[in-house]
Amino acid sequence: MLCPLNSNSVRNTLKATFLHVAVFALMLFIYSCADTSNQEAEQGYNKVIDTANRMFDGGDPPKAIHYLDSVTSRYKFLTPLQKFNSYELHYNYFFHKKNDKAKAMLYADSMLYPVSARSAQQKFPAEYGKACFYKGDLLFDEDKYSEAYQYYYQGKIASSNSLNDCILGDYTYRMGMIMYKQEHYRLAAAYFRQSSAQTNTCEWNFRSFYRRQELLSNTGLSYSKIDERDSAIMFYNKALRYIDSAGVQFHLTNDLLDVARAVVSGNEADI
Repeated sequence: MLCPLNSNSVRNTLKATFLHVAVFALMLFIYSCADTSNQEAEQGYNKVIDTANRMFDGGDPPKAIHYLDSVTSRYKFLTPLQKFNSYELHYNYFFHKKNDKAKAMLYADSMLYPVSARSAQQKFPAEYGKACFYKGDLLFDEDKYSEAYQYYYQGKIASSNSLNDCILGDYTYRMGMIMYKQEHYRLAAAYFRQSSAQTNTCEWNFRSFYRRQELLSNTGLSYSKIDERDSAIMFYNKALRYIDSAGVQFHLTNDLLDVARAVVSGNEADI
């Protein structure tokens, strides 16, 4: 026998059901808004990084760092990749522009820390490779060539499946520098030539331009060390022609172009 429904019970059940549905809908709305807000914030900070990089490449690194620091303070949550990109710009500033190796090492370690775990290496293999390269550069600068090599090799192996030719060119360049420092000049020249070809695939900006002219000059210098004058002169001349033809696009960095020309010409005069 079915019991008759109590009207108050029905009303209470409907109210409870409606309340649960309303709460669920509100949670979905809040989550959706938060997700949209996070996506907008992420896209906004990516633009900040792009702007800072353009300032840096345009010849005003201090302004780039000041801008990045002032704007970053407005963002409460950054993705691991965004943190990496921010640390990378600071590393380049303190290592290459300020010659502050202690601060550069802090930023190199900051880049390595979040991507060193096995799961993070699998998620961010290219970033892990670059962080290893940067750490190796600091050790190389301290004449710790064996330790530098370990970081270079570790970065390449761990991220070999994701590295494009441009990033591989960075690795090959570093191997050339180690071979040169260890006086294996013919092998160094081979690494520099290979890196030059790989660097051609990089995005066109001042840093990729400056690296390529350096590689051409380094190849000439390596050949000069083993008394292969014709090959040395050929690569020195290639470097000078490249600086003159490609360097005109970077109007804000004429002083750096003059330094590059002077280095190449000075090396050529020593032959």
